[in-house]
Amino acid sequence: MKRLIGFEVSSSEVQYAILTLEDGAFELEASKTLHLQSGERPAAYHVIFDQVVALVTEGKLDCACIKASGLSLAGIKKAHLVAAALRGVVQAACASACNVQLVSKANVSRNFGDRKVDAYLKDDSFWKDQGLESLPKGKREAAFQVVARFSSKAGK
Repeated sequence: MKRLIGFEVSSSEVQYAILTLEDGAFELEASKTLHLQSGERPAAYHVIFDQVVALVTEGKLDCACIKASGLSLAGIKKAHLVAAALRGVVQAACASACNVQLVSKANVSRNFGDRKVDAYLKDDSFWKDQGLESLPKGKREAAFQVVARFSSKAGK
């Protein structure tokens, strides 16, 4: 059995879903949102770092799959850069305790199944087929990072 965690990081919060994978079947263990504290960013980053290290270490997780930064046709704005900084904090925290894989949305859209990522995120039957129908819709993107890397459809 593998214990896996998927992350989606924005400029002010970290969404995650912990999944187990056994004999090709996923099961939801937990999902939650970590909120960046108000105030000075370095101190807030330190809190998130400690929370993620504890989560990964205490959960004895095998791999963290983190949604990678994407390119925007609209250009890079401050929120994108701030999210990238927080994503780096999450990557470093995970790397201190488990394997880390960055998952590019564009790469997954080209190499996972026959649809774009957003189509999978909206498809309730896809999540039911994965055994993850109890996953809150707001955590699907975090969980999809794991599904895209570890399901039998990965690379097809």
